[in-house]
Amino acid sequence: MAVAAAAASSGPPGPDFGALFGLAGAGQQVEGNWRYEAPSLQLPPAGAGPPSPPIAPSRKETTAKQGHQYGHILWPWAGPPPSKKRRYDFEYATPVRAEPIDLVQASKKALQDLLQPLEAEETITAEHMQKVIEFLLSSADEPEALNTISVLHWLKIRSTTNEALQVLAQSVADKAALRTLSTSQLVSALAFFVHRGLDKNTDIRRHITAIADIIPEASWSTIVRKVSHSLRWTKNKDPSVVRYWLRILDDCKYMKGTHYDNATWRSVYQHFALHVKISDLSEHFASLHPEDFVQIALRYWVPYFAALEDDSHTPSAFLKRRTAGQGHLILSFQRVKLSEDSIQSVVDCFEGLRAEKTARASLKLSKPNRHRWEDHALTDLLVALARHHIPCDNLLLEIVQVYKLHQNPNDSLWSLYRTSLLHPELAMPHALALKLLLHFSIRSQDTGSLRRAWLIFKNVPTISVLDCFELPLKLIERGYGTPDRIHYMLNRKTREDIVPPESRVLTTQADGDECADGTPLKGQQNCSLRPEHIDLVHLIAYHWAKQERYNSRICFRRVWDCCRFLQDRGAPLSILMSRALVKAGILRPLQETKYLTLGPVRYIMKLVTRLEGEHVAQRLDKLVFEARRNNNAHKFRALHWAPAIDEGMARRVEWRLRRAIRAKVGKTPRRVKQKRASANNRPLSRTIVMGSVDRTLGAAEASIPQSFGQRQRSITGEGSTAAKSASADSSSSTPPPPWQTPSRAGRSTAEVRPRSALWHKHWSSHVGV
Repeated sequence: MAVAAAAASSGPPGPDFGALFGLAGAGQQVEGNWRYEAPSLQLPPAGAGPPSPPIAPSRKETTAKQGHQYGHILWPWAGPPPSKKRRYDFEYATPVRAEPIDLVQASKKALQDLLQPLEAEETITAEHMQKVIEFLLSSADEPEALNTISVLHWLKIRSTTNEALQVLAQSVADKAALRTLSTSQLVSALAFFVHRGLDKNTDIRRHITAIADIIPEASWSTIVRKVSHSLRWTKNKDPSVVRYWLRILDDCKYMKGTHYDNATWRSVYQHFALHVKISDLSEHFASLHPEDFVQIALRYWVPYFAALEDDSHTPSAFLKRRTAGQGHLILSFQRVKLSEDSIQSVVDCFEGLRAEKTARASLKLSKPNRHRWEDHALTDLLVALARHHIPCDNLLLEIVQVYKLHQNPNDSLWSLYRTSLLHPELAMPHALALKLLLHFSIRSQDTGSLRRAWLIFKNVPTISVLDCFELPLKLIERGYGTPDRIHYMLNRKTREDIVPPESRVLTTQADGDECADGTPLKGQQNCSLRPEHIDLVHLIAYHWAKQERYNSRICFRRVWDCCRFLQDRGAPLSILMSRALVKAGILRPLQETKYLTLGPVRYIMKLVTRLEGEHVAQRLDKLVFEARRNNNAHKFRALHWAPAIDEGMARRVEWRLRRAIRAKVGKTPRRVKQKRASANNRPLSRTIVMGSVDRTLGAAEASIPQSFGQRQRSITGEGSTAAKSASADSSSSTPPPPWQTPSRAGRSTAEVRPRSALWHKHWSSHVGV
């Protein structure tokens, strides 16, 4: 209390003149300190605790502050004493300089060190590529080192797994997103993945598409053009690489929309049109709009098909000759391209036709009975080519391959046929008609397709029946082959099918010699048909004989028509014809429990005697006699006819017909036969190829007349005595014919299934047990 009272009585303190005139100690500069923090202007949130206490100054800082506060010892009013800087003596020091490091070479060396342990691996897996991928994505990979290209070249000659390629493609996509790959590196990477994705059948298509989508749009066209040019130098110029590349481009975001309006697509087509055909890219063109496809074909592929026919008769190809060494001549062909003026005139004509169709459609001037094909862009293209006298046969054949991959190929191809046939300014090319006919005839399960094939054959008179010999056989099998249609096809003869009269041989037989039906042979012209035509008639007769949709009487009449067709033209008959007559005139009536009439049986017996021998006719006569005497035709319902033998004979004739047609188009059947015989290590003289089945003939192969001249002599009477003597000698050792078989109860176990060497031994003689 005393102290408080004394303080209160002393009054207020006087002014501090020392602080006013600078005579006192230096004040503390708080804001100049590096630890000073300005007060925050933000209010603390609700519920926040008290602020943290200030940091206590260190001992060294306090001493400095005191020295600064009290000044020099001699002049306390002055500031702090000047600091003394430490002096360094560099008189005897040696400077150390760091050597410059070549980062590009160091990056290449690091990559080689990573790839060196993988040289001995047979297959590069994803585990092997993990360290390489980490290096490519790290900062150690210098862009100037081109390490990505080095890795791709290193992998070209090595086998890789799908996972390794996918990891590598993902890393390239990441580097492309970071813009660390140049244009040349992207081109090489895309070309590598396109080739490797096709060769290895790997699932990296989506990775390649991801890389393409990352590329900037400004450089996209340049990269696509360079990749397309790099795909030209493939091994054997395989178009599958081009097809794979086009599928990738279809998935890219920059290539959507109409292809003809896209400049990048136009550059791609312009390059590939010189090296790849339309049929090679049929899968790609089938996915386009029809008008878009026609526009592309007109601008880029049509100029290479043919040249304009001018007064100088410009050929469609120039022949270049150059010598390669001594005594060798190499012929090379170069495709001719239409001139720019000619192309432009065709384009102008096409665009004019399209404009007329558009105006007619807008004004509704089209007639109600107008054909639907008249508004197609392909029709306008063909008309424009026809008006400029440009042949379009090859173009149409290429378009057929594209239409075959449409969703409804039959409708598209039929529309193309109607366009070429019914338009007044167009004509149906022979090659196109034949190709369409073969396309529709292959689909034998569809009756509508067979009907279309028949209409094509009927409306195009330049097609020979030998060019489509399977069509009448399939018409008979499907029940669509009526006699008038089949004989219309057989009577169709082109220039190649006609045998000149001077090439036909006149018979010089006696008056007593006659054909199997009693027709005299004197003065008759022989073989006015080609051998292939004769084989086709035999096949038609056999197919009619085994046709179950008709009764035996109708089948026998149609087989007899085929026999008369050959006899009227002086053509020889083969054993297949006698088998067809026996099947349709004797065996099928017995199986149908019908009574055998004597007239057809006598006709068949006479033919069998001439074609197969007296011993076969005697056994057949015994079978017919038992069936007619006892009137027990129901017992012959399950008669064993050995159909495999007859089918083998028919296959042999069909194979001979196919071989003759192959020789007609330029292939050598003899060489093909030698190649197959050498591949099977069997002698050529005892091997016969029927389709895809090889059968070995037995020792009785010589008994069958191989040439048509031998057949003709055996029928007309030449060598008949020798044939009879040979048949008499072989009758004792020949097993019974297939229609004269003992009952199953009387046969032993070895006789039930005689499908061993005995089966092949009597193949050529057409007699089995």
